[in-house]
Amino acid sequence: MEVIKVENGQCDINSYCPDVEGEALSQMKEMCLLPFTRYAALMPDAHTGQKKGLPIGGVLATKDVILPTGCGIDLGCGMGVIRTSIHKSEIEDVNVQKKLHHSFERSIPTGFMHNSEKRIDEIEVGSAHKIDEIIKKSKIEDFEKVHNPVGNYRKEFASQCSTLGGG
Repeated sequence: MEVIKVENGQCDINSYCPDVEGEALSQMKEMCLLPFTRYAALMPDAHTGQKKGLPIGGVLATKDVILPTGCGIDLGCGMGVIRTSIHKSEIEDVNVQKKLHHSFERSIPTGFMHNSEKRIDEIEVGSAHKIDEIIKKSKIEDFEKVHNPVGNYRKEFASQCSTLGGG
């Protein structure tokens, strides 16, 4: 991890991204200048987001303020930490890395055609109580009364479940 100093910022940036794009770094530095910002980090997948706001793969903690776009547009963007039995020395070989990458690409759906309609229906029915709990905890329904850019949250959640989305 590298700590990137932000002149006149409310905090510095903790970067886990060794080759962060210049524009993504500029976006995060701008966020650090906001008076309510308390913590900022760039994840290993950080890259430029929309023209204004947080970069994709950016993490921002605030005080007394909620930023709806503060989660970025590609939330999570395929990042995950999973303990395996594989030792680092076993995957240092570039050919092994390519085989692993190919295996992940084959196994994890990506793109805008996330799941089939049948699969979406199965997820909606089979995970309805979990989806309802997530919607309730996130207070999406309260936000939905004011502004709803997504449409049917339950359907959108199910369409992207177990995928890397379209980013």
